[in-house]
Amino acid sequence: VAFVTAGIGATPALALSKEGFVSVKGALHVDRNAEYGQGLVDKLAANMEANGTDSSTIQPVFGQSRTASAEAIKAFGAKHNECHFICCGPLGFMKSAMKTLQEAGIEGDKIHCEMFGTGSVKK
Repeated sequence: VAFVTAGIGATPALALSKEGFVSVKGALHVDRNAEYGQGLVDKLAANMEANGTDSSTIQPVFGQSRTASAEAIKAFGAKHNECHFICCGPLGFMKSAMKTLQEAGIEGDKIHCEMFGTGSVKK
């Protein structure tokens, strides 16, 4: 698999990669805050290395515009087109990532999204 994550959406990628539940071929992480984002990238790299995976395939995208982030996702998708993609992050990001990956030639059944949301559980 290849992860495409944004912000705290990296949490499922960290969990899945920690125990080697999935074979990670690459990861792209988008974050507005480079300091926070780099911490998540470092943890993901450590998990991948602990499971014998080359962590140099992680691509951080920090502080970029939506257009620049979409271009990075499209190039990442084209580079890892043999993979299934797990997208995690805010809803708007996941919609954009899914569309962008499809524009890169990734079939919809190879794109999986983990929904995170905000709001109250109380009515």
